[in-house]
Amino acid sequence: MKTILTTLLIGLVMMQFSCLPTQKTVYYQSSPATSSPATTVVVETHDDISYHLDLRAVASIFADSRNLEDFEYRLNSNNSISNLDLNNDGFIDYLRVVESFEKSVHVIIIQSALSQREFQDVATIVVDNKKVQIIGDPYIYGTNYVIVPVYHSPPVIYTTIYAPHYVYYRSPYYGGYYPAYYHTRPPVHTNVYVTNVNVYVNNNHRYTYTTKSSSSRTVTTMRSNISRRDYSTSHPQQSFVNRNSNARNTQELQTRNAKTTSNSTRSSTTTGSSSRTSATQSSPSRSSSAQPASSSTTRSSSSSAQPASSS
Repeated sequence: MKTILTTLLIGLVMMQFSCLPTQKTVYYQSSPATSSPATTVVVETHDDISYHLDLRAVASIFADSRNLEDFEYRLNSNNSISNLDLNNDGFIDYLRVVESFEKSVHVIIIQSALSQREFQDVATIVVDNKKVQIIGDPYIYGTNYVIVPVYHSPPVIYTTIYAPHYVYYRSPYYGGYYPAYYHTRPPVHTNVYVTNVNVYVNNNHRYTYTTKSSSSRTVTTMRSNISRRDYSTSHPQQSFVNRNSNARNTQELQTRNAKTTSNSTRSSTTTGSSSRTSATQSSPSRSSSAQPASSSTTRSSSSSAQPASSS
């Protein structure tokens, strides 16, 4: 008898749980104006490899660095501003820094170190008479993607790179050979990176987008002497122009995607309103005084170098 009662009780409990509403996950280009209380809305953003290193953040930490070795450390520390995995090996690329200078002009290139002999330019920092430009490499950011920071106070790094008897910096590291502080780690989702990287963007500075980069003969020559584009040469199909046929660079891509997201939001809202209106109008009335039913709805130095360790 006890066995029969127990079986009946279990059956009743299972029936109650089977009647509970199931939570549903819906993906949108942007959040709709309203959603059902039983619906979790996940905002899906457009993605591109150029979104994985914010050049405004690069400009901010460059200004705060004591020297270029410290700048390289900040690019690659555990709280890194980079989420670049250029060769899709499942790990964020180590970013090395190399420099050339002549008189008051410094050309500093950030490169992904992919192996002992394979490097790829990511961005170039040109400091000319203490005026800074951050130029995204065309392979990653498209043509003429330039960020010009206007610093609210003189950058700390100027005291080093404009010091008498200054010696240029060339990172000794490469893919598989890293400084002691560095540990490989996997990239995070684009939405997570885009949200978290804002911590590194100093909002006391101003960041202006322009399409005009420093193209003097001096800058061009210094840049060509230290530039490396091994990966883009062997993988031309992954260039920005091949990834994005509707935009020339990251700025245009972000602008177009923002418009697409905005239009999708308006379209979703309009469609939802039309559906509710249509359903209300098609409902039969039981009496002349009946009201339509209402519905509610409710993201260091080479001496300390050691082989890479994975974490």
